[in-house]
Amino acid sequence: SSTEETSEKNRFWHSDERGKVAVILDNCNVNFLEYAEFAKSGIKRGHHYHDKYTEYLYVLSGQIKVVAKLLSTGELTNFIIKRGDLLTIKPNVAHGFLTLSHAEVLTMGTGSNPFNDRKSFKEFPDELYSV
Repeated sequence: SSTEETSEKNRFWHSDERGKVAVILDNCNVNFLEYAEFAKSGIKRGHHYHDKYTEYLYVLSGQIKVVAKLLSTGELTNFIIKRGDLLTIKPNVAHGFLTLSHAEVLTMGTGSNPFNDRKSFKEFPDELYSV
């Protein structure tokens, strides 16, 4: 699959009265980490792809609609991610985001520099964004 979602319940190792401890990534050499805020509902971001960079997006808060296109086959998909979800976006998968609420995410990845390996992609059909 071109994108993979891992839910919060599959990553929490410990929870008690002090709070929770979660493993976000395991056995992965991350060479880039970024925080991003989507200030309100209805914000679109992304709309690009990478040739060599694998991107991981961890949702700290809020809900985001993901739109994606596997460039090798033309396959289109969309789905919603929420707090605690981890999304893996492999190389050559065009992706965009639409916030359904205020949201905060951590993006991290492996491979080339994501800003040098970033190609614009604006060809998502409008119906992919419908909620």
